[in-house]
Amino acid sequence: MRVPLRQRVASSTGTSMALSESTVCAWRTEPVGSSPSKSAPYASRMASPSRSPLYESAAIWLVASSVPIIVGLALVDHSHVKNRASLWTSRSFEVGVVILSGGALMFVWGIILFIAHRQAQRLAGATSGQEREAEHPEAFSTETHPKSDGRVGSGSNWNDLNQYRELRYSSNRGLFLVHTWSPSKVAGQVADVVVHLIQHRDGPLTFGKVAAVEYTFGPKFDDHSVTKSISTANGFAMETSMWGPMLCVAKVSFNDGTDPLLLERYIDFD
Repeated sequence: MRVPLRQRVASSTGTSMALSESTVCAWRTEPVGSSPSKSAPYASRMASPSRSPLYESAAIWLVASSVPIIVGLALVDHSHVKNRASLWTSRSFEVGVVILSGGALMFVWGIILFIAHRQAQRLAGATSGQEREAEHPEAFSTETHPKSDGRVGSGSNWNDLNQYRELRYSSNRGLFLVHTWSPSKVAGQVADVVVHLIQHRDGPLTFGKVAAVEYTFGPKFDDHSVTKSISTANGFAMETSMWGPMLCVAKVSFNDGTDPLLLERYIDFD
């Protein structure tokens, strides 16, 4: 009878610690010779070992190089103390230099093996990523990403945002609200504000199709709405004094039979 994984782990460690259910599921295997299940392409695969033969060899060479390096340094130091006048005539100095050189070569070789191990890891990671993408393209395809619903930040890419930008041009007929301000000359107010229409390229404002603009600043104004239907030279400008920032909503009426257009502008003093 096969012993459950929880029981084997607990008995081998001698503690009461057990693997969680998610860990147990991750270690399940399939029959020999069978391919991984398509329904669980990643859970059924064991991650490749992080240590390769190159890594083991590099570790061995780096550790082994410490021995000749230490021995060579000891011999060189001994000969230096014993015979300071002519080191190159000392036999122990020559032997120490040879051993030290060999240790240095072993150390360099270990570094080379370690770099080769890291490079092999990068190549293996890139290859496995390409294999997963080839087997399950739907998980990596950008076509499955949600499209923009017109709200910024709803998973849209650059093209979606640009389409939304162009749609605003079209839906607004190229009309937008802008404002300027200066320190107020009215007691108790902060800024004197001028709000007016501006036309992007040619459109209703430049062709004389705007009949009137009704601005609304909120209930704290004496005249909640003021209609401007004078000359188009100033873009149906509206002048008022304000004590703080607020949202302005304008209804633009046309004389060509089209429906009125609602525009908005947040009036700030920065």
